[in-house]
Amino acid sequence: MQEISLMTVQYNQFVLTGGPGIFFRLLLKNFERLILFTSRFQAMIPVAFILGFYVALVFARFWNYFTTIPWVMSFALTLVTHLPGSSERNRLIRRTCMRYIMANLIIAAAHLNVVVKKRFPTFELFVASGVLTEDEARIIRSVQSVHMQPFVPVVWATSLITLARKEGLIKNPHAYVLLVDELNTFRQKILYIMMMDDVCIPLVYTQVAETLVNPMGEDDEDIDINEIIDFNWRISWCVVDGVRTSAPAIVRDAHWRQSVVELPHTERSKRLNVGSRKGSIYDLNVPVGPELRDLMAALSTARQMQMSSTNSPAPSKSTYPNESDSPHGVSDDHRHSFPHTTTTNVVREPIKEEDEELEDEQSGKDLKENKVNDETNGKKSFNLFN
Repeated sequence: MQEISLMTVQYNQFVLTGGPGIFFRLLLKNFERLILFTSRFQAMIPVAFILGFYVALVFARFWNYFTTIPWVMSFALTLVTHLPGSSERNRLIRRTCMRYIMANLIIAAAHLNVVVKKRFPTFELFVASGVLTEDEARIIRSVQSVHMQPFVPVVWATSLITLARKEGLIKNPHAYVLLVDELNTFRQKILYIMMMDDVCIPLVYTQVAETLVNPMGEDDEDIDINEIIDFNWRISWCVVDGVRTSAPAIVRDAHWRQSVVELPHTERSKRLNVGSRKGSIYDLNVPVGPELRDLMAALSTARQMQMSSTNSPAPSKSTYPNESDSPHGVSDDHRHSFPHTTTTNVVREPIKEEDEELEDEQSGKDLKENKVNDETNGKKSFNLFN
């Protein structure tokens, strides 16, 4: 008690006799010792390596996310190449397949992304925007496995491709295999993004190292292999026997008479809209100088003169029979060197099949005559040498 009372008296005396900064001196009394301690052991911890490794890991994951997002351009080009035609049946199958592919992408993104969830919060919005019909939305909603819902439209698209093959709209068997492979690639990328969403990067470096060393452990950040087994178990039965593999009735979509369709937005997603991907310098205004305007005007005038000369009737006979009669005393072959002279292109009629047959017969006769002449000349030369 005496020591405590003595310390209290000294403390009060020190505070009473000190200046206004004495409180800061008391609060920061051991700060210098802490700085010396950390600076002594700082060289033992590779802070730069830790931060660099973590940033590289996060950036690699981000870029892998972006490059894995599937784009429909490849499948669309393959589909329109091997299923061409402007008939209603061909258009119906093409548009329905693309609608199913987009439904797969949007449903999966709504399970992973908050922005898409705000834009398509319910299946009623899918029907209102024309992505799905009421029957299709009802079937997808009735699927018990939530993980399987995004992939139901892919199953329907595969059945449509098979139907087009059976109906003879896709005549090449290799084209059928290629279309199915494109669908499988699209589905695999969607599944990969969903798997990346399940496995997150730990926030602490020690957890990162521990997870990378043994990802099959039993820590919180390790891979939950039991969940993967359960997922595959549910999906396997759902795909082969639990989902309606045949597509619903093929009907005209809500945007049948439109070639360019814009998806709607909700009130919450309108504020998050950043516009379409037009390129980083699409809206850059480049000033056009007077020299470029003069060049464009000259090119336009030359193009109009060329078009007018092409549309004019071709002369049946050359106007200048001799080189001396042509302007400047030059032939028509050398007239290209003069920029102000125009030449008349001869308009030829398409060759008919009868003309091609006559030309083939005439060429055959000419070949026979040339062969006979060559044999005769060969005999003469042989006699001369003998």
